[in-house]
Formats: sequence, C-alpha cells, structure tokens
Amino acid sequence: MLTLTVPTGSRYVATVRSITTSLLDSLDVDPDDVYDISLILGEACANVVRHAYDSRRETYTVRVELISGGVAITVTDHGRGFDARRVRAPDPLRPHGWGIWLIGQISDRAEVRPVSPHGTEVYVEKTLQFMDGSAALDAAAVERAEASGTRDARIALQDTGCGMPA
Repeated sequence: MLTLTVPTGSRYVATVRSITTSLLDSLDVDPDDVYDISLILGEACANVVRHAYDSRRETYTVRVELISGGVAITVTDHGRGFDARRVRAPDPLRPHGWGIWLIGQISDRAEVRPVSPHGTEVYVEKTLQFMDGSAALDAAAVERAEASGTRDARIALQDTGCGMPA
C-alpha cells in the first residue's frame, strides 16, 4: 500500500508519521488506532535514527500494508543490527529504552528480526477499527488489489541539505 525510503535524519520521523496517519485518517480508521500506529512508527523509526548507523547519510524503509482486519508495518534498516534478546526491560528511571517494549504492548504482533548480511527489521501487526463501514470496504478493496499484484505507492524522501524534503 505504501513504501517509504527515508533518510536517517531525525526530522523525517515526523514526516513518516504524518504521511501514514493521513492515509489512515482518509480510511476513517478509529483515531485511537491511528494514534497507536503513529506511536509504533515513531518508536521504530527513532530506533533506526538513534542506533542503526554511524553516518546520518543512510536510509531505511517503511512499509505499511493493509492486511485482513488491520495493518502490517515493516521498518527495515541495513545498519549494524542488534540482538532483540539482549534488549533490557524498561526502567522507569531511564528516559530511553522503552521503544521495543512499547511497540509490543500496543500491537497485536511484534517481531524484531535480523536482516542479512546486517541490519534489523521490525514487523508489527495491529487490528484496526473503522469509523465507517464503507471505509472498511475501501480498505478491503486496497487489500485485494495488493493481493492481486497491483503496485503500491512508493515515495523516497530526499534530504536536500536545507532541512526540507526535496
């Protein structure tokens, strides 16, 4: 449905969230679910920005797909990677380190997988509630089109060096 190639600058995390929430809003997804998806994306993308690369001139991919009854989100980087089993439980006294735990709490399914030869993929599924029955039918039509091989929208955000996407 939507694939974004995103520079690792932190300013693009909000752009990814905005594009995705606009899409979900247009499908009349329940605002609570839109908020949860925005939070999931923000945490997954922030982890890439903070941990995946030494250089800020790299990219990562965000894919948002409608699946039966909900949405699947995949955030993939080709950075240094990490072992999800080594992620510590969140500490109320630490301001950081809550992302993967939080994603797991508000999603229906969350997996952190290694990418070969290096990198990390965060895959999340979340059930969606629609405010309007016709919007659910629209979402189902998109899901069917994707299953039949219809191409998805692909957007590459480019860093122009002036703080604005190209």
